[in-house]
Amino acid sequence: MFAEYVTGRGMTSIARGLTQDGIVCPSAYDRARNPHRHTRVWETTAVRAILQNPRYTGRQVWNRVRTDEVLINVEDIALGHENRHRWNDPSEWVWSKAESHEPLITTETYERAQQTIKKRGTRGESGKAPRHTSHPYLFRGLICCGLCGRKMVGNPNHGRLYYRCTASRDFARQHKISHPPALYLREDTLTDPIDRFLRDELTGRTLADNLRQVADAEYRAALAAHDATGEIEKLRQTIADTEVKIDRYRATLDAGGDPALIASWISEATAIKKTAQARLGLTEAQPQRMTGDQLDSIAEAFKDLLGLLRGADPRDKAELYSRIGLRMTYRPGPETVIAEVVTSATRVFDWCPRPNTRDIHTAIAVRELPISA
Repeated sequence: MFAEYVTGRGMTSIARGLTQDGIVCPSAYDRARNPHRHTRVWETTAVRAILQNPRYTGRQVWNRVRTDEVLINVEDIALGHENRHRWNDPSEWVWSKAESHEPLITTETYERAQQTIKKRGTRGESGKAPRHTSHPYLFRGLICCGLCGRKMVGNPNHGRLYYRCTASRDFARQHKISHPPALYLREDTLTDPIDRFLRDELTGRTLADNLRQVADAEYRAALAAHDATGEIEKLRQTIADTEVKIDRYRATLDAGGDPALIASWISEATAIKKTAQARLGLTEAQPQRMTGDQLDSIAEAFKDLLGLLRGADPRDKAELYSRIGLRMTYRPGPETVIAEVVTSATRVFDWCPRPNTRDIHTAIAVRELPISA
């Protein structure tokens, strides 16, 4: 693979050749480490990962990745931090002086491959492909291909913005689908149909009826899921067990036991009891059906958002599309898009605080829209 790449062959071509030669791809070779991947086709990303892995030189390399603590929400520091893994610059890597295992390639071959990658410009400093346009894509991450189900990616072409889905012959053969090598959808064919769809479905009586159906469905689902695991009974049993232990410890103390040791036992049991009591108070609370005022406030929020869409900056508009839960599936045969507004309690219903709400995703509006080429 290294030899082919440094002599001019592309990563996609190498991947296709490996598949055609019947060489098992990493995810199929080691199923235990890749239970979430089901493909048997070599992907370009797998070839890239191998070409950028220095361990094939036979030497150990440390400090390739660092863990940064970042705020979960900069506007609410009370939420705390989360760990993010990030790649260090190769100049910061630490190489072993001696070989730790048998090398598959020379260090010179590895360096030539890295220089070739940099020369071809396939990756910027951030490790991602460089963006060729500063214009934001309105529907980035919101459109799926109706043939394969994968997300379509933004792609500028001849001064226009498109969404593209590519599939190799091997991918199409493996998944038994009819898929062209590249499928394109122009962005400006979507904007008017989508805005009309949102205006019609997310205003007036239609929105009110849809919201009530969603609220009823979520309430029924929440009731069905309430304590489905039997947690309430387990917590009650924990509280009862700790009370028995505390009474037993006190009896031991009265009988002349070591006061310091028994005090630590009682303290530990009391802490377990208080934790269980606090958890029980949260778990026992029954799900609440949304009130008419809450539904009206959500409808009002949608109306405000749609008003903002008409004159919004493209970047803000893209954020609003994502915020309201817009999802699309492109059907290339009939040249239509199935548009949905998919709500979840953690996104839409946060306009109206609501306790004990599960993260249930429900479409409050669905329509198949014709688009013009």
